Amino acid sequence: MRRTYVFALTAALLCAGCSGESDEQPAPDPIAPPTAPLRQQDQVEQDMLAMLEEIEGSISDIAPGIEWQERDDYNDGISCNQENSMDDVAFQSPALRTLHFPDHDEWQQWMEAVGSIAEGYGYRVPDEVPDREDQNRVAYYNNAGDALRVSSSVHSGFVVDVLTECIPGAGVQS
Repeated sequence: MRRTYVFALTAALLCAGCSGESDEQPAPDPIAPPTAPLRQQDQVEQDMLAMLEEIEGSISDIAPGIEWQERDDYNDGISCNQENSMDDVAFQSPALRTLHFPDHDEWQQWMEAVGSIAEGYGYRVPDEVPDREDQNRVAYYNNAGDALRVSSSVHSGFVVDVLTECIPGAGVQS
């Protein structure tokens, strides 16, 4: 009898933490990526388009008379996985474009304006490809991984667009 009691007590002590009702939080998985804050599709799109409008206005103020091309139709969703599912969606803005290729001084002025506006929307860390005689590129990123891409070349003029990171569930229709 005493042996059964000791065995039962030992088993009870060993399983004391087995109920799953522990206050301890499980350790985070070191391999799993951290979960990004949930973003709302409408707000991301609205901010993206507002930023482009500010950039267009600012550059138009610096270079009066500049002619902007009509923007492409807006494609409001790009699938983020191989299966073409719309569970996770990214967005690419219609490009803001002018055929005018800015000279070195214009490029510097325009980039000061773009950088200031980008910063106001939380875009930082410019990734600039060194100036070349016939081409310039800069990319600004926000904390969500979205990219504001700016380029100019003698062939395409000056182009600005925004590409978002995937927004989980943005493509799910309700």
